Amino acid sequence: MQQSAIVRPTQIEPEAERRPTVAIVGAGISGLSAAYRLSQVGWDVTVFERQGRIGGRALTFGRPISAGLIAQCGPARFPGMCERVFSLARVLGVPMEPFYPTSGMVVGFFGGARVAGYEPTEAELWGFDAEARRFHRRLLAPLERLALRTLNRPARGTLRFSRGTSAFAEALADAADADIRLRSKVSRIHQCDDRVDVTFTSWKDPAHTESFDYAICAVPISVLAEIELSPALSNARRDAIDTTPFSAAGRVFVEMDKPFWRDAGLNGFAVTDTIGEIWDPHWARPVSPALLVCYSQGEIATRLHGMDEQARAGFVIDNLERVFPGASQHVIRTVSFFWRDQAWVRGGWPLLRDGLESNAAAFRTAEGRLFFAGDYASDAALLNTVEGALESSDHVVAQLTHLHGGYLSGAGKRRRPA
Repeated sequence: MQQSAIVRPTQIEPEAERRPTVAIVGAGISGLSAAYRLSQVGWDVTVFERQGRIGGRALTFGRPISAGLIAQCGPARFPGMCERVFSLARVLGVPMEPFYPTSGMVVGFFGGARVAGYEPTEAELWGFDAEARRFHRRLLAPLERLALRTLNRPARGTLRFSRGTSAFAEALADAADADIRLRSKVSRIHQCDDRVDVTFTSWKDPAHTESFDYAICAVPISVLAEIELSPALSNARRDAIDTTPFSAAGRVFVEMDKPFWRDAGLNGFAVTDTIGEIWDPHWARPVSPALLVCYSQGEIATRLHGMDEQARAGFVIDNLERVFPGASQHVIRTVSFFWRDQAWVRGGWPLLRDGLESNAAAFRTAEGRLFFAGDYASDAALLNTVEGALESSDHVVAQLTHLHGGYLSGAGKRRRPA
């Protein structure tokens, strides 16, 4: 295979009257984080997002789910290792709260047998430590609530965003002094010796090209090949794009008229081998109508995704009836969401572990004036996580500020267009 020509990045000396410019392709968490960090140190930042919203996989469902219910489609729980998430949430003033309940029973359903009071393993409920949870119920829960209430900081443990993860993305966008352009799809990035030319189409302009000092690709690796890059990517990066698989993942949201499971001493959480994990995202503040989230991945997600909507709804309700007896009498509606149906990502997350870590390593360095950020470009220990997306953007920001000699502008901030 012929090697691609690579443009080497050159250091640009800071100028008193000119701020360095950067184009960020993708307004997911990694792109927004990079925009926030760079704008804070004086860079002129433009973000291009092909969709009509920001956040990427930080997506909270709206209609037809009833108002007030948080139907989170993407990342929803953040274990104690997510230090960047917690720190940014605190700085931006985005409230977090415990993801897992501190009272009530979890249900297990395996091989047709139901077990109330089931103690799931950490592998079954990511971030859930059954032994620590028993201690947590006795002592740590009051301390956690006190920390969240009085210090506005998360205690150690698995947390969620109180208003959904999309609220975190919105806060990043609001804090970034950047020009965020929605419905603007980048089709080509061409590197020159002294600039990067970005060609894009938008709802008001069929084709347009603008020039920047640098560019950051913060789109999912699954759609990176849709952008024409000149010079072409190195062989290692092209191979990574072609060989990195994406997970099957989805959620079926079941809206109920009330949280009836509480009458039986249950907390709305369960682990099953038929419809995956089950969560009550409103366990801390019970609401009516109520919501159960059936989260599936892997083989279970593939099986559910293969059903038509009516068959899937019937299957999920039948199994909920086995887990939470009486469920079928309280169902208002079911709504499904599967990541493989989303053309802009084509799956849940990149499967970069188990021997494919080198694919991620290929995106840790710049290709000329082009940099990469996202959950696929993170440190190996944080792959496939929001924490990794933030780490990757921090990594890129460090490289860019080093190239510009730690440029810090004293100029006044621009306001992001409404």
